[in-house]
Amino acid sequence: MSKRSVLALAVAGAALLSSAAQAQDTIRVGWTIPAEESKYWMMRRPDQFEGLGKTYKIEWTQFQGTAAKGGLRKLFSLADQQANIVHILEVCRKEFVDKNPELVKSYVRGLTAGMKQAIANRAETLKVVNEVIKAPVEVLDTYLLKPNDFAREPGAAPNFAGIQTMFDIYAETGMIKQKLDAAQFRHASIVAPLE
Repeated sequence: MSKRSVLALAVAGAALLSSAAQAQDTIRVGWTIPAEESKYWMMRRPDQFEGLGKTYKIEWTQFQGTAAKGGLRKLFSLADQQANIVHILEVCRKEFVDKNPELVKSYVRGLTAGMKQAIANRAETLKVVNEVIKAPVEVLDTYLLKPNDFAREPGAAPNFAGIQTMFDIYAETGMIKQKLDAAQFRHASIVAPLE
């Protein structure tokens, strides 16, 4: 029995993207660069995640995020406008969550575990990220999960205050037409970290 639904809506900077699931036990998830190490762990080390590949599957779709190539001269930084500017928020349609709460919880548990593994085992995370984005480990080692990198929220928790600040800046500068409320993306019981 197949159900169509949407699971991934990634908010990364100005990008707001979504993707549809094709079956009850298959979730289609969008990913981008940077700061998606929890997903990279799920992609490249699925055996580390309870249920992944057994009770549910993920179909991964890459969204354009950044050029991840370097060699550019820095003119300014988004961090000059807002500290911790990169925010990734996983959301899906309410009706999908209402029909499949255990499936969604399994995915969020995976994100939580993936972020914990990424932070706890930096050496392996460098290898995982190399496998996904093809940047040399030597280059990744200069910034990944160091103070000069983007912040990572413990357990992949969405930083709703930071996301709200980002939405407010977008509205004030005319990047979006109307104000958005980050709280509308918060589910009452399914939000990372979830164990």
